Amino acid sequence: MKGKFLQLKSGLQELKLHWEKHTIGELEDVIYESVLDCLQPHSNLQEIYIDGYGGVKLSNWVSSKFLGCLVTIRLYHCERLRHLPKFDQFPNLKRLDLEDLPNIEYIIVNNNDSVSSSTIFPSLKELEISNMPKLVSWCKGTTPAKSPIIIFPYLSCLTINGRFPLHMLKFWHAPNLKSEN
Repeated sequence: MKGKFLQLKSGLQELKLHWEKHTIGELEDVIYESVLDCLQPHSNLQEIYIDGYGGVKLSNWVSSKFLGCLVTIRLYHCERLRHLPKFDQFPNLKRLDLEDLPNIEYIIVNNNDSVSSSTIFPSLKELEISNMPKLVSWCKGTTPAKSPIIIFPYLSCLTINGRFPLHMLKFWHAPNLKSEN
C-alpha cells in the first residue's frame, strides 16, 4: 500500500502540495515526478493546489481520467514545468489559476488542426494567467491565422498579469465575461 495512502482518503476534498526550492542535481526531474506519482489522491478530490513543483511534467494522475470531480486547479511557481495536463477535458472545472510558469508555451496541446471552433472548459467561471513569459498561443498545433474559436460558455472572471500574447483573445468567445472599469 506504499504510496497509495491518499487514494484511500475518499473524504479528501482539497489537496495542497508545496515544494521548497532545492538543487537536487541531474535526477531532479525524476525525483520530483516520482514523489508526485506517489501522492495520487482519491478521485473525489475537488481542489488541487501545486506550488513550487520542480518537475518538467505533472503526474499522469493529474487528468480528467483520474480526477474528474476537480472544480479548482491552481499551479504556482512551477519554474521547470513545460507540459500542462489537458485542462480542457475537466468537465467540472470552475477555476483555473496558472501563475509563474515561465517555461509553458501553450495551455492546450491541440493535435487536430482541422478544428474550427471548440468549446473548452465547459464549466470554467474564473481564469487567471500570470507571469508566463514564454506563452506563445492558446493551442499548440495552430497558428494565429488558423487558431480555433475558443468558447468559454460560463467564464465571468478573467485576470491576466504580465506578458500575454493578446492575439489569443481575439479567438475567444466568452458571452458571460463583463469588463470592469
